[in-house]
Amino acid sequence: MKKRKASILLKELIERPFPSEERQSEIVLELKQIIPDPMFMDHIYYSDDFVNKDGTFDYEGLIKKCFDDYEPNIIAL
Repeated sequence: MKKRKASILLKELIERPFPSEERQSEIVLELKQIIPDPMFMDHIYYSDDFVNKDGTFDYEGLIKKCFDDYEPNIIAL
């Protein structure tokens, strides 16, 4: 359920027409609550890893990276 919700929110954030700044902030806050990888925004805006050859965004790839492949960095004390 979280993956599906994240995918919907990501599409709303990235696709045109872009949401208002207020709505963008709401989306990001909600995504921060449901996506385990705290670097998800970097994956979107500072990486081409999830841009397909035709220029479209690979939402499924990002969801896989942020949910399935993410391993928290836990420091043992």
